[in-house]
Amino acid sequence: MTNWLKLTLQYLYRVRGSIFLHLASCFSIALIASLYHIPIQAIGYMILFISSMALLFLGIGCHQFRRRMQYLRVVWNGADVQLGTLPPAHDAMEQLYQDILRRTAERSTRAETESESALRRSDTYYTRWSHQVKTPLAALRLLIQEEPIDRTACENELLKTEQYVEMALQYQRLKSTENDLLLTSCPLDQVVRNTVKSLAPLFIARNLSLEIENISVSVLTDEKWLQFALEQILSNAAKYTRQGGVTIRLSDPSRPELVIQDSGIGIQPEDLPRVTDWGYTGQNGHSGTRSTGIGLALCRETLEMLGHRMRIESTPGVGTSVYLDFSRNELEIF
Repeated sequence: MTNWLKLTLQYLYRVRGSIFLHLASCFSIALIASLYHIPIQAIGYMILFISSMALLFLGIGCHQFRRRMQYLRVVWNGADVQLGTLPPAHDAMEQLYQDILRRTAERSTRAETESESALRRSDTYYTRWSHQVKTPLAALRLLIQEEPIDRTACENELLKTEQYVEMALQYQRLKSTENDLLLTSCPLDQVVRNTVKSLAPLFIARNLSLEIENISVSVLTDEKWLQFALEQILSNAAKYTRQGGVTIRLSDPSRPELVIQDSGIGIQPEDLPRVTDWGYTGQNGHSGTRSTGIGLALCRETLEMLGHRMRIESTPGVGTSVYLDFSRNELEIF
C-alpha cells in the first residue's frame, strides 16, 4: 500500500502542471459565467463534467505510470527481462529512455563478448606458450649434461627461452599501453642494428648471413615496441630459412618502408592471408619447425598500435618479404 501511494504521489507530482491548468480553467469558467449571469447550477454541472473527465484520464494515466514503474523496477533488480518486452513508450521522452536502455544493453553485451573472447585467447596463448617454452628448456637440460658442454648450443637454446619469456611479457603489456607508449623520432638504422645484435647468436648457430643496406631514415615510433616487432619477424625468418640469409633494406630510398627479405622455405598461398591471425600456424607450422601461431599476431597488433602497416609477400621455395610501412600517422590506441 505504501508503494502504491508513493507511486501515485510521484505521478501527481509529474502531472502537477496539468492539474494546475485544470484548476485554473475551472476558475476561469466560473468567473466568466458569473460575469454573464449564467445560473450557478449550470456552471456547477459544467465544472463537474470537466472535472470527472479529468479525473478519469488522471486515473488511467496513474495506472499506466504505476505499471511502467513496477516493470522498470523488475528490470533494475536484475530479473531476466528482454528489452523487447518493455511496455510501449508513452511519449517521445520515454521512447528516448528506452532507446538509451537498449543501446546500453547492446554495448554491455558486446563488451562481455569481447572480454570472453580475450580470455579465451589468453588461455590459448598461455597453453601454447607453456608447451613451446619446454622445448628449449629440455634441450638446455640435455646440453649441460654432456661433456664437454657445447657453449654455443647452450647460448642458442637460452636465447630461444629468453625470446619466449619476452613474448609473454609483451603480450601482457600490449593489453595496457596507456602509460607505456612513448613516441619519438627514432633512427631506423639504430633500431634495426640493436635488434640484429640481440639475435646474432641465433643467426650464427644456423649459419645464416644477415645484410643491412642503407636505411638512414628516422621514423616516428616507440623504439622498444618496434624492436619487439622486428625481433618476431627476424626470428621467424631465421626459423624458416635453412640456407642463405636475410637482407634488410628500404623498398625505395624516397619512402620510409622497410623490407625484411629472407631466402627461406616461403609461405603457401592459401596460408598467406592468415599468417598474422591469432593461433594460425598453417602448413609450415605443422612441418618440422613447430609454431604457436602467436608471434606474427603479436607483431601485427604491435605495429597497428604504433600506427605502422605490415604486408607480407612470399613465394614457396624462394623466400618471404615483410614490408613495414612507417608513413601512416594515425595511431590505434587500445
